[in-house]
Amino acid sequence: MAPAKKAATAPKSQEPEAPFDLDAAVAEVGNEDSQPPFKFSFGGKVWTMRDATDSDARLLANIELNETQQVMAYMRDLLADQWDDFPRISFQAAMILIEKYSDHTQGLALGESTASTESS
Repeated sequence: MAPAKKAATAPKSQEPEAPFDLDAAVAEVGNEDSQPPFKFSFGGKVWTMRDATDSDARLLANIELNETQQVMAYMRDLLADQWDDFPRISFQAAMILIEKYSDHTQGLALGESTASTESS
């Protein structure tokens, strides 16, 4: 009996070419839209929140300002490697901080607005 023929397969090291290279596009744009760092003092120490353009977009897309866990996850992302040293903060203080950060980033869209002055 003749041995069975193996199906031809592409070498595993070759991946299909992607139609759009997001890494290259981000590198090309660079930091054109970046803001200066947002610095604030709290608990006797100065803290720096990173630029919102470097933040995890998944957190920003899902945040609702009345949800404590979402707000704190966003703060954790913005404080990055400083988070482990960041002291306890009340939800009210966190909301004030996020509002000031939003002002700094010129109206960064954050779920539901807490500063709406219009009435229905």
